[in-house]
Amino acid sequence: MADQNLIAQEVFNKFRHSKAKKGLVAIKVDMEQAYDSMCWSTLEKVMEWFGLPKIFSKLILECVVNPKISILINAGSIKWIGAHCGFRQVCSLSPFLFIICSQLLTEEFGHLGKRIGVKVSHLMYADDILIFSKANKKCLKKVDKILKNYCSWTGQKVNLPKLAALFSKNVKKTECRSLLKVINMKMVKEMKYLGIKIDLRRLVKSDFNKLVVKTAARMNLWGTKFISLAGKITLINASVLSLPTYLSSHSLIPLGVLYDMERMCRDFIWNKRDGSYGMHYVSWSSLCKPKNKGGYGLQSLVEKLGPLRAKFALNFITKSNSLLNRILRAKYGNDLWNDANRNYYSSTWKLIQKGAESLFPVLRWKIADGKRVDTFKDIWILDKSIDKWPTFV
Repeated sequence: MADQNLIAQEVFNKFRHSKAKKGLVAIKVDMEQAYDSMCWSTLEKVMEWFGLPKIFSKLILECVVNPKISILINAGSIKWIGAHCGFRQVCSLSPFLFIICSQLLTEEFGHLGKRIGVKVSHLMYADDILIFSKANKKCLKKVDKILKNYCSWTGQKVNLPKLAALFSKNVKKTECRSLLKVINMKMVKEMKYLGIKIDLRRLVKSDFNKLVVKTAARMNLWGTKFISLAGKITLINASVLSLPTYLSSHSLIPLGVLYDMERMCRDFIWNKRDGSYGMHYVSWSSLCKPKNKGGYGLQSLVEKLGPLRAKFALNFITKSNSLLNRILRAKYGNDLWNDANRNYYSSTWKLIQKGAESLFPVLRWKIADGKRVDTFKDIWILDKSIDKWPTFV
């Protein structure tokens, strides 16, 4: 899921800075009741297409085909209802079966897309699909045909009210209107993919207002009740400080949003029940210290930004064959600590570089040919470079 988000942001960075004459378009497709409408005959044919043994395929189909359902109402059950398609969402087998059926769409879209190191024609995560194509009628007609074929093969249905297109900046408005008629969809200037807002501009503080409003609503609800200091700290740590974790790690959230949330947390802890201001007896930095060091174990939203993103930097170093890393290496190279052309970097690469800064103090490396060794700035002893160790010279 993280790779899907980061790849989407990388491709949209191409939309933002592309100077090519031919424009690009991203189409967001949402399938109606994706799990419930997948056809069983499609599953059978896809397993045969993948070359799975017939005995194995038959065992899988026995777990899926022709289930019967009875609903309990007032301690009594109704008559059995037979299902005709779909996978059970609770079953651990269902995601794998849905993915191999969705491979039909992947095979059809294999020849479309914009090459950025590797070909990126579409991104799929369950029923959320992003399709990238050239902004011309020929390609859009192909996209429309592929979607219709996929729906006829699998029983899926496109959610037409949610069908949206986002064009790159070099596509004229008159051209956009004519292209929208090829596929009946609406044009948008921004969209959300897997919970992350994607835009062709830099995200600002107002884009995260919902997060601040949600935090304020919880504070107002709790503020009307009598809660002890320990109870307030527990609520803050368990419910509020975990809210922006996903957004903080996967998007360039402005620091002002996190500072506002921390201020609201401080006010909730120390202000009085009637709404009047109270004295802040302990600083926020002291509250964020571990309990074994005299703090209360709270997590600073700003301080944990780097550690949250460090996993992306580690994956970049260790998992070089993943789709995301192949795209990034082809565009930016292998050096995570190079800031030469920072103005043209995508939000994905900036996130990984921020994580690399936090990862660097605990990173250990091999000297190899020694061409990239910095004697004074590289870490040789414990957690400090030579130029930071105290000296009497």
